[in-house]
Amino acid sequence: MSCGIWESGFRRLAGVLTKRVHYVYGVFDHLIATEVDSTGSGTYNKIEHYVLDVQPEAPRAQRWEQRA
Repeated sequence: MSCGIWESGFRRLAGVLTKRVHYVYGVFDHLIATEVDSTGSGTYNKIEHYVLDVQPEAPRAQRWEQRA
């Protein structure tokens, strides 16, 4: 298990940063947020948070057969 922020940057040919995106992952490696700096200035003007909505399944007993 790990968590972290991955950054992706978009640059022009001259090397000027035009856009920056942070992808934020939770401890179970699910994407939990995206932060977008659409101008490359360092100010994130679009932030989205995500929720993982799942129904946990109860463990089921498995029947094992032994062959002679």
